[in-house]
Amino acid sequence: MPMLPVKSSNIEAIGHDDKTNVMEVKFKGSGTYYYSGVDKAKFERVLKAKSVGTAFHSIIKAHHKGTPKK
Repeated sequence: MPMLPVKSSNIEAIGHDDKTNVMEVKFKGSGTYYYSGVDKAKFERVLKAKSVGTAFHSIIKAHHKGTPKK
């Protein structure tokens, strides 16, 4: 899936697949993870947030389990 670079101290890039509702997050120094059940609206809220990291933790990580990319 296409990844978009973001300004964050912890996150390098994020991407979203509209067909499967999967969000991909590439962390700085700790790998890439998939988060299922993330609709496009949630992804866009994180992408457009003033603080991507804070938004990611409250909107995605608090409600969706991450699976490491192999």
